[in-house]
Order: sequence, then structure tokens, then C-alpha cells
Amino acid sequence: MSEWNQDDLSTYSSFGHPGVAESAINLIKSGANPNVKDDELQSTPLINTSVTVNENSLEVAKVLIEYGADINEVNMYGDTALYELIYHHQPGHFSYNEQLARAQFLIDNGAKIETTFNGVYKSSLHLAVYRNARDMVLLLLKNGADKMFKNTNGQTLKEIAAAQGHNEIAELF
Repeated sequence: MSEWNQDDLSTYSSFGHPGVAESAINLIKSGANPNVKDDELQSTPLINTSVTVNENSLEVAKVLIEYGADINEVNMYGDTALYELIYHHQPGHFSYNEQLARAQFLIDNGAKIETTFNGVYKSSLHLAVYRNARDMVLLLLKNGADKMFKNTNGQTLKEIAAAQGHNEIAELF
């Protein structure tokens, strides 16, 4: 394990191999920062685990949060782990049920559904509506998402869903 260092934690955390959670613990106990940002997108290890959802990524997320990862830290685009999770996985994906469980886990541990980055309001609910992720929309609403959200053009979530042809989601609003 000595060949790994703090800079590797972010990349290594996105691996889906068995034992990766234990390896993340060892890296952190050896001094790796659970909030280290990678060079490419300035993503933290927790954000990187949201891009790759598999049976091991939830365990890695639990370890990172247990050891002090900031659940609402953003990458260079202002995206949190929850936002990235919704962006990278959508209905029909083989891991969609795991994605829903992972989103609930992040929310239960303090993930904000709405954030502001450089003065721009970002809503995970808006993204879920846009991605036609009905179950995710329902999960976010159940957890207090702002259903009165309007985008910078003044469109409601119902209008956004209808414009995308997501009529089943538009009916939720």
C-alpha cells in the first residue's frame, strides 16, 4: 500500500473492486485527505464515487463520510456528489436502484438538494426532471426539494418537464 499517496485517494475511491473501502481506510489512516481534489475536475473522492455506482461505491462513500469527507463539497462546475450521482445515472441503467439508495444515503447524511455556486442556483431536482428520472424526482420531493423552483428563464419544473416531453413527471407538479 505504500505506493499510494493522498493524491491517489480521489482516483482510487472511484474503483469498484472488492476491498476498496478497506484500502480507502488505510490510505486515510496513513494521512490521505478525504477531501483532496483531483487535478482534472477538482472532484473529491466522494464526488468520484458518485460517478461509478456499484456494489462497492456505497461502502467507499460511507468510509469517506465517516472519516470527514465534506458531503457538500463541489467540483470546478459546482456539482456536489448528489448532483453528479443524478447526472451520471438515469432510469434504465443497471444500477438505478443502487443509485436511488445512494441518493437517499447522501441526503440522510446532509447532502443539500439545492446549492449555489458562483451565484448560480443548482438544483438536483431540476436535473432529475431534465433527466426524466421519475423515481429520483419522487425521492427528492419526499426529502424536501423545492418544487416551486424556477430556472433562470423563469420556467417552472412542470414547464421544464413538459418541454422535454416528460409528461409523467410534469404531472407531479
